[in-house]
Amino acid sequence: MFGASAEPARVASLTRRPWDGGVVGVGIRRTERLPPLPEQIANLIRRHAPQGAVAFDSSGGDSVEAAQRWL
Repeated sequence: MFGASAEPARVASLTRRPWDGGVVGVGIRRTERLPPLPEQIANLIRRHAPQGAVAFDSSGGDSVEAAQRWL
């Protein structure tokens, strides 16, 4: 989900229930056409799930390990 129109859906997901954390994937961070997207997602997590940690993976295969570093 890209673009400003996706923000309400992200906020709804973050506020639907309490989260321990979220992983911002490398695929989003390497999307050259949308460089502010990872920062926007991290700030949405911080704002709407302040109790949750933010982790960053380095491939699709290490998302669990990235989350475990902060949980």
